[in-house]
Amino acid sequence: MARLLPRTLPSSAPSGSPTIMLNSINSYGMNAKTTLAWAAVVAAAVITAACGGGSHGGSHDGSAAKSGNVHVPANFCGLLSGADISEVMGRAFPAPQGTQSASEAQCDAVPSAGNDVSFKLYYNDLYCVDSQPANQQCLDSQSKGFATNKQTAGQVHNIPGLGDQAFCFVTPPATVDVLKGWIYLTVAADSCVQAQTLAGMLLAKISA
Repeated sequence: MARLLPRTLPSSAPSGSPTIMLNSINSYGMNAKTTLAWAAVVAAAVITAACGGGSHGGSHDGSAAKSGNVHVPANFCGLLSGADISEVMGRAFPAPQGTQSASEAQCDAVPSAGNDVSFKLYYNDLYCVDSQPANQQCLDSQSKGFATNKQTAGQVHNIPGLGDQAFCFVTPPATVDVLKGWIYLTVAADSCVQAQTLAGMLLAKISA
């Protein structure tokens, strides 16, 4: 299944397919690792906020203003259709399904054969409040999460021109992480090129 950086356990894949079950097992370990990393980042952000860190300064106000308001899609999984994914991947995929909570959304498109495609959106709801301006605490929290996951990912290469920062974890299945203001999303697919293409499509729709 997808790496999707050690954050939250993926939604369960359908039973009955040995290939999908094996992908799920491999992904479980990687996602468990990222859950710990992401939890540590959130905890650090809470401590920083309690001490008043990162909440003052004229440059902070400027960068927060440029980020615009937080707008969490009501149906994140619906931003990519099965046809969208199939066109990029070159094989048939159903519509993605998933879950959405107060702090993240996770979606999976599971084909009848081969690896699935997964994508996630992270938003620290302690600071990144839907329909409110993305203040500096929000931006710092997202940036710290991105930096932590990049550091722990292993072999990665940077992707210029995608969001503010982006990188791909190259070990198959490939996972692209993208940060743009308050938006932090990941996409896992068969290759970095495919994951990057899908990430660009998602980013354009969230930013619209």
